[in-house]
Amino acid sequence: MTLRTGKGGRYRYYACSIKARQGETGCKGRSSTPMEKLDSLVAEHLADRLLQPERLGEILASSATAVRSAQNADASTLPR
Repeated sequence: MTLRTGKGGRYRYYACSIKARQGETGCKGRSSTPMEKLDSLVAEHLADRLLQPERLGEILASSATAVRSAQNADASTLPR
């Protein structure tokens, strides 16, 4: 995919880079997709997959463990 623009940059699209170089015969796929639409679909999909409550709980627990380990390591190197 490559970025294409229209109307002096007013409109932005993702387009098949092969089709952009070779013309209509280069690719049988869709010629272009509005950038905003595809970006929104990708962000929504990632949020749906990654931001599940169970997954967030695991991430937070892991982060808390890592912070405690770092704090303990720092405390053990302090002079007494």
